[in-house]
Amino acid sequence: MSWIPFNRHGGAKQRVVSRQSERELEREVKKLEELDEVSRKLYKDGKRYVEANNGLSKAEHKIVQDLKSSGICETDRQFYLNVESWEKSLDELDKNRQEMNTNIQKTVVEPMKKYSSVFPSVQSAIKKREQSLQDYNKTQAKYNKYQDRDRTGQNIVKLDTSWRRLVASCHFCRNQLLLCTQK
Repeated sequence: MSWIPFNRHGGAKQRVVSRQSERELEREVKKLEELDEVSRKLYKDGKRYVEANNGLSKAEHKIVQDLKSSGICETDRQFYLNVESWEKSLDELDKNRQEMNTNIQKTVVEPMKKYSSVFPSVQSAIKKREQSLQDYNKTQAKYNKYQDRDRTGQNIVKLDTSWRRLVASCHFCRNQLLLCTQK
């Protein structure tokens, strides 16, 4: 063991979770955050696409109505027939757009909304895990502090209670880790 002047504790710190497990968890959490961001973006893009489709349909109908009410349609019969044929095409196109919007709503927007609702529970599980690890580390530090003190009656009782808390905290922490890995 090398001598490190800035290290408060002489012994090595006992770890509940290995560093490799921590790195793996960090990678997986990063992947989850990216997945959450991408799914939210896809949800928003799907909604925007449906809204843009509806806006386009309204704009086209307004153009046709404006053209029909203009003086050009009254004077030029061929122009009026072209506008009428455009209006019929728009009606057919609107039916197809409505069907497409419904399909996009059912296949993209609604599933993404449900899918995105999973991520807050995952984030809360990760926070619980971090809190459990912090609690364990606090309890471990307290136990080490009482272990280094003199063996008086009061200190032995405190050492024993801190040992029990440490064991309980360790069991809780390991259970939280198991829960996080099972989800």
